[in-house]
Amino acid sequence: MVSYQIFSGKLFQKQGESFSEKLVSIKSPSFKLQKTILTADGKPSLLSDVILDESKNKVYVLMDMQRRPIIRGTPQYAHNSDPKIHGWPISHAPRYDHVCFEYQKSKYQLQMRNAQNFIVKDGDANTVMEIIHNGYAGGWSVDSNEEFSPAIILGIFIFTRYLDKENELYII
Repeated sequence: MVSYQIFSGKLFQKQGESFSEKLVSIKSPSFKLQKTILTADGKPSLLSDVILDESKNKVYVLMDMQRRPIIRGTPQYAHNSDPKIHGWPISHAPRYDHVCFEYQKSKYQLQMRNAQNFIVKDGDANTVMEIIHNGYAGGWSVDSNEEFSPAIILGIFIFTRYLDKENELYII
């Protein structure tokens, strides 16, 4: 596993007790869904967005700059929470807790343990990435297999932010 840190939308590789130069970063205001991932020298590399498919289901998409999908993931309800199967709960909204996606012909699942702890498992249920909030220190710690490039890691991190937003309570 390779260790990284995310601070203020910038990904750094951990090198002992210090960090590398910025590898990639997120451009765009934090309130917009569409994000641009920039290379270390500031050039656009990937786009992320939330779109609706033909069935009006939300899909998280990571695309190249020609808007060709690299990763498409659909947020899924927590076990026994799908309102289509179990009905709408009275005391709370149904909770999303994972995103199933495919990357380079392999299947993965991004699992939200809580709002500050996420893991990615491969099709064999092996943990291939872990994203954990650093608490009061700020930022996020990421441990990832080498199969994911820094831009893909940051794209999956953006998916964690989308998934967390799915569970926000809106009061009108």
